[in-house]
Amino acid sequence: MHASTTAHRDLAKIVQSNKYNKKCADCNKSNPTWASTNLGCFMCLECSGIHRAIGVHITKIKSITLDKWHPHEVEFMRSMGNYKHNALWAAFLDAGIGIRPTSSMRERDTFIRLKYERKKWWSQVPLPKNKQPEEDDVPAEQQEQFLTAAQRAKVRRERAAKE
Repeated sequence: MHASTTAHRDLAKIVQSNKYNKKCADCNKSNPTWASTNLGCFMCLECSGIHRAIGVHITKIKSITLDKWHPHEVEFMRSMGNYKHNALWAAFLDAGIGIRPTSSMRERDTFIRLKYERKKWWSQVPLPKNKQPEEDDVPAEQQEQFLTAAQRAKVRRERAAKE
């Protein structure tokens, strides 16, 4: 079977049209070229290797440029994306905790396994049902539900200081 060039163009648009999708969902490395088709997030090559090692019972990895994509998978990536994905999987991840593009494979492995196997920072957060939030089209009050616990506390402190 040949890869669908329409699907690849659509995936490229999904990545490039949203600032959250332009970086790896786990380490924030720019220009992710891999994705988890069941988690709905885009990631870098290094993080995708850890996801593959975890297993398909948790995460199913595909290249966004090489593999064949089914229309329902592309649509799921469009409806989820890194913003909503991390609102669920990193909801209680404190600021400054996590991995970076320069993190070692060992650090990546530890962090990614905690995030997905153990669901260490997971929370079932209510999400907008209509569309993927863009950079500036989500009101601050609604956007707060997608912040980590530390970020929500900071917003509350800033509001209290203004009052």
